[in-house]
Amino acid sequence: RSTVQPMEGFVAGCLVGDRVASTGAAAQPLVHTQRRQAEMATKAKVSATTTTTSTARTAAKTSTSVRRPAAGGGVGITGAALAAEADECAPPTPRTFRATGPVDLRGLTFYNDYFEYGEVHIEDGITWDGRNAQNPTQVPKMALPLMEYNNSFAPYWSERLVSKLIRAATVRKDFSPPDYRFAVLDMYDAFERYPVKDQRVLVAGSISPWVEAILLTHNASKVITSDYNYKACEHSDLEVVLVSDMEGRGYPKFDAIVSFSSIEHDGLGRYGDPLDPRGDFAAMVEFGSWLKPGGLLYLGVPVCCGDEGAIFGNGHRMYGEKRL
Repeated sequence: RSTVQPMEGFVAGCLVGDRVASTGAAAQPLVHTQRRQAEMATKAKVSATTTTTSTARTAAKTSTSVRRPAAGGGVGITGAALAAEADECAPPTPRTFRATGPVDLRGLTFYNDYFEYGEVHIEDGITWDGRNAQNPTQVPKMALPLMEYNNSFAPYWSERLVSKLIRAATVRKDFSPPDYRFAVLDMYDAFERYPVKDQRVLVAGSISPWVEAILLTHNASKVITSDYNYKACEHSDLEVVLVSDMEGRGYPKFDAIVSFSSIEHDGLGRYGDPLDPRGDFAAMVEFGSWLKPGGLLYLGVPVCCGDEGAIFGNGHRMYGEKRL
């Protein structure tokens, strides 16, 4: 296939917790309304050599280099074994802890292992040394005055910030971050269809606490955020923990987990996470181990039109049908 067509939007759904790490069987999926689908239908064609693309983070067109990795790969996980495993619907392999990023993926001996489903590598978007790893468009506009930003956001959530987002969520305002149009509305829909009242909920990965605020207004009894980078939080109803604090230590299980725009970064090292070609699959296995039997995973990931998908620099994946 010569082209990839990224779509400006996310696919969201709910997965039954005790099936997340096995067959991936889904509960009734959440779908965007036709109105939202129509507004999210703008696409940018990306050729397999040199083209221009328009992303949610840039209004201007940017020349990008698209690179298809060579067949085979370096050391580490073998593509053939992984493809056979996926075809057999076997559970993904556990997380392989390698060095952490951010780095230029092209310099890794296992670089080609990132492309087991035929993804193309689009070499733009993120600097390799970790600067500019976060963008203001990743958080709600109303949160920006209360978040210190200097290429990345300061790891601090004030009482004022969380309370402001809670007030907006209480009146069901759409304060979706610019990069994730209608995401807040989708969260309202999700928690109304599958309530989190009196539940212990984990938010897996978060730059600003907009998901956490929505959970609190839907009466979750406990909201905990996990991340590779610690954040100080002043609000008494929220707790932030490191992913390393939850690994192999018998951490109490959750009734629900929310992962929105998170696993597409996992394994690429952009946020200081372990470099792992199957980091997103490993995250799904972890979610399954952290959920109580019958618990729910609320999942949102960016998608492409077509089978293959793409990886943008060391920044994020866009899922084609194969990997999804």
